[in-house]
Amino acid sequence: MNSIAGLAIYWTINGIINHIREVASQRLKPVIPPDVPSYLPARDASIIVPTIETGAQFAGAVTSWLANDPLEVIIVTVDDQVQIVNALIEKSLEGTKFSKSRMTVLALPAAGKRRQMARGLERAKGSIIVFVDDDVLWQPQLLRYLLACFEDQTVGGAGSRHRAYLTEQELSRASSIWQRLADRRLVRRNRSLAATNYIDGGVTCVSGRTAAYRSEILQAPIFTQSFTHDFWLGVYLLDPGDDTFCTRWLIANGWHIKIQTASEAEIYTEVLDSPLFLTQLLRWARNSKRSFIRCHFFVPGIWRFVDASLLLFLNTRRMGWRPIWTWLTRLQGFQDTHS
Repeated sequence: MNSIAGLAIYWTINGIINHIREVASQRLKPVIPPDVPSYLPARDASIIVPTIETGAQFAGAVTSWLANDPLEVIIVTVDDQVQIVNALIEKSLEGTKFSKSRMTVLALPAAGKRRQMARGLERAKGSIIVFVDDDVLWQPQLLRYLLACFEDQTVGGAGSRHRAYLTEQELSRASSIWQRLADRRLVRRNRSLAATNYIDGGVTCVSGRTAAYRSEILQAPIFTQSFTHDFWLGVYLLDPGDDTFCTRWLIANGWHIKIQTASEAEIYTEVLDSPLFLTQLLRWARNSKRSFIRCHFFVPGIWRFVDASLLLFLNTRRMGWRPIWTWLTRLQGFQDTHS
């Protein structure tokens, strides 16, 4: 009986939190670009794209980025993929008004997302850095709306809402359970980030699918050193979790984060139509739990979460203690059954 009561309390609390999240997410207003902006895509935006085994959607992604008129697009791959990437770029630009003049392809001897991102940072010239996954499609005004978030000089990073991208062939048939699950996760993510950002400015993670930062933050030597020498338990060098690292870095150093909810800034991301989606979920969950532990025990100054974002502070705890709560509830149920 105690285990049933515990589950009822847990579900009730979750229901209340979800209701608050739904209401708050609808109240976060989009940031409208000013008539005379301080930041212009062609002058200030450097796009950095780490990639390996570049997929078919890359061609459409390239043209969508160039349609935003950025200062530059820096593609960072590995040595044996340079010719393939260059060929994909040339093919994507055929029959378009865009040229390769704003694009640069760099390479490292071996793959490593963080090292590839750091290599791009070395060459970036813009005052705003935008990290992008190689399969993400942008709308024509995305950069303009994303840069508008930086009119507030306290904002160090910005993200936007995500949508699932489906091809015409996929739209012509019923979507699979994996695509529906992925799309549902994106919708819940959009709602959660908008809610915390509205209530007190908190953000759990600015997704690396498309994330914008001030270059003065990311190009500081101390950031690059920490970013590329990030060890778990002092032993395991981390390569995934780059977006959670950047988010923690901003908050720990007193920068604000903004989520742009304007429809013009929505991005479209490819979703897996296979059980491999479950492996993605496991990887994301592992990164989240690892970030939770590091936030609370190993990152100096992270306890300012309490002052900077009380809701984010409570939300990360709820996420981290949920497995423990589940285990205790099941243990209590086992004891009740065998008592």
